[in-house]
Amino acid sequence: MSIAAGNAGPLLGRDAEIGLLASLLDGIADSGGALVLSGEPGIGKSRLLAVAAEFARERGLMVLSTTGVQSEAHLAFAGLHQLLRPLRFHVADLPAAQRAVLDAAFGLSPEPAPERFRIAMAVLDLLGEVAAEAPLLILAEDTQWLDQPTMEVLAFVARRLQSDPIVLLAAVRESYPSLLAEAGLPQHRLGALPPAEAVTLLDASAPQLRPALRDRILSEAAGNPLALMELPVTAARREPAGSGVLPLTQRLEQAFAARVSDLPEATRLLLLVAALSDDERLGDITGAASAVAGTALGPELLEPAAETAIIDLDLHRVHFRHPLIRSAVRQSASLLQRRRVHEALAEVLRAEPDRRVWHRAALISGTHEQIANELEEAAGRARRPPPAHWRSLHACR
Repeated sequence: MSIAAGNAGPLLGRDAEIGLLASLLDGIADSGGALVLSGEPGIGKSRLLAVAAEFARERGLMVLSTTGVQSEAHLAFAGLHQLLRPLRFHVADLPAAQRAVLDAAFGLSPEPAPERFRIAMAVLDLLGEVAAEAPLLILAEDTQWLDQPTMEVLAFVARRLQSDPIVLLAAVRESYPSLLAEAGLPQHRLGALPPAEAVTLLDASAPQLRPALRDRILSEAAGNPLALMELPVTAARREPAGSGVLPLTQRLEQAFAARVSDLPEATRLLLLVAALSDDERLGDITGAASAVAGTALGPELLEPAAETAIIDLDLHRVHFRHPLIRSAVRQSASLLQRRRVHEALAEVLRAEPDRRVWHRAALISGTHEQIANELEEAAGRARRPPPAHWRSLHACR
């Protein structure tokens, strides 16, 4: 099943989610409710909210929406103001005490903002009055970037909608804290598209790809709809050679590198080394990062990245949770930063010439006969079958 939303093409692989949204809206006359959609950047949360809005208008519902933006996250009630602005004429019909509460919250009166409970109650009563005229759908997008007071009010309201014809749908980016995600509301996580739907979406958005590049994009996108539509754009302009990195669009880079930029500087350096390393071994990564930093950096400095679901971390390895996070970390670093990391990795890998030569190659421009010969020799060794005793040992495992 596929549903078109706007001009973004078909919505594939989301039959369960579309059915869930339709069910919520079809039952709104009997019971309101809330649902929090979570998932990685580009996974389709915004598309599903757009589908819900379309469904709501078809059913005669009123739609209110607010979207979190980082630049307004420090402004108290900025998100709530965006949500309620279309209702400013309804506010005039509220009792004077409630009007005064909302005016104070939005800075429309000289009075200081009252306590949050009174604001939340005024908002709940306002929404209830509006919904008495027509059922109401409330959409809250990118809630991880809504200001704290707005999230507190929305969480309060969302927990009290059962007796009103109101549905609240909220979308939150995975690994970000959000009061709505922590309010005990029903949640649904959007996962990657199934392989068949991923292939269909890629072939629909970029039908002329060469088979090898098509396979690369499917692997890098890992079922992410935004990546499946945008990776072909940059790949067509600058197709990677061999094991080269697929370039990201600015939108993809910003989406997948945004969480990394919030981490401590030492953690970001370790992630850059991990992104540029040809192996996931923790010892190599901490060793090279320490060489770049000029001081010892231990594996515990990677724990903030693991806690925010950027990487999986164990005693021996560092693994990026999504290939596009790795690509975004690499692409967002400067040329000088990447060169310093390759230089450090080449130094750490002195005892492993086949791995070391790839990092040495990244440090040069133009032709270099010695490096070219070493790369050719390393590639030849990589193609050789393992020794007979190794095959026998492997077969016994």
